[in-house]
Amino acid sequence: MAHEIVLGDTTYISSKRAAEITGYAQDYIGQLARAGKIIARRIGGLWYVLEESLNNYKAVAELYVATPPRMDDSYASASKVADTLISFDGKEYVSASEAARQTAYHQDYIGQLARTGRILSKQVGARWFVELKGLRAHKAEKDALLAAVQRESVGLVRPAKSGPDADNYKVHFTYTADERELLPSLLRKDASGSNIQQDAAELEHVIPIRIVRVPQNPATSSYSARSATRSVRLRVRKPLYYGSLSAVLVTVVIVIAFHINILNAVPIFANTNKSGVLKNTALAGIIMNVAADFADLAHELLGNKVIYNRGSYKPDF
Repeated sequence: MAHEIVLGDTTYISSKRAAEITGYAQDYIGQLARAGKIIARRIGGLWYVLEESLNNYKAVAELYVATPPRMDDSYASASKVADTLISFDGKEYVSASEAARQTAYHQDYIGQLARTGRILSKQVGARWFVELKGLRAHKAEKDALLAAVQRESVGLVRPAKSGPDADNYKVHFTYTADERELLPSLLRKDASGSNIQQDAAELEHVIPIRIVRVPQNPATSSYSARSATRSVRLRVRKPLYYGSLSAVLVTVVIVIAFHINILNAVPIFANTNKSGVLKNTALAGIIMNVAADFADLAHELLGNKVIYNRGSYKPDF
């Protein structure tokens, strides 16, 4: 970038070069050029100013001395009071800076008291306003405590106060020393082990239990393991081979003969039936009945039987 450019017979310098010569900021020189306070040309987005015009502006600017506006004394005092004193709920609050000036406390300490709520305070924006009366009471209390500590440190003891108000200074609590161990003490094991055996013997309790043994019958067994109130006696009948067989044969002969007689006594309409179907049907039914009776009798005489007799059992204990 060229620091100088010639337009006609006039030489212009760049704003960067002008800032180096005059000590102004480059943006400020651009602002002066846009406002028309100095002679300048804008070429390709850059400002080129006339060095003589910029020097004349700088000379005039250095002659100007800024003076702050004067304020009336009454207005200033009223503004100062309004800035440091507010009233809220009938109580006056002063700013932390004013409270620090009156109590000789540091302003940060007063802000700490206000944040912790140890004194009445109000926060307005970023500023703390505290009640001056409460702050003075806090200061008096701390000063008295500091005086007592200093007095005791040099050996000066305040005489005991006597009278009706003397009890107000007594402590209304009773303190007792607790010197117990934090961890429970464990019993040490004796080398002989006599103490442990003695303790174990003291913990043992012998309880006598009476056991009544009931004689068991081979033909009797318990029906229920949970309930001992009932028992079942089993009696096995031995099969009768020869005598039973003869009795069965005699019975079969008698039953067959009886049914044959019944068959001969069939009604007339059954005898007059030419086809003999009804007669044959009756004969088949009789034979089936005889066979069923024979099977029942044989099962009763020849088969093994288990007879269950319900009885009562009472435990003897």
